[in-house]
Amino acid sequence: MSRLLVHFIGDLHQPLHTCTLFNTNFTAGDQGGNLFTITGLDAKEVDLHTFWDNMLNLIPSVERPVDKKEIEWVADEIMREFS
Repeated sequence: MSRLLVHFIGDLHQPLHTCTLFNTNFTAGDQGGNLFTITGLDAKEVDLHTFWDNMLNLIPSVERPVDKKEIEWVADEIMREFS
């Protein structure tokens, strides 16, 4: 339940749901990030929209108490990977 809530709140801030990239590579648009590929955390190519949606897998389950240090660790990992 909580992961879905985080997902929906994240979607509200998700620019890929409200715009598309138009350039010489995507003359008809990138379909909200569905055609724009990046290298994911597992070193596999994935489309940007799917990568965003799958970030939920990094969020600890809240079916148990979540330690603040665990959340900080996930945030630090994301920052290291993409800064």
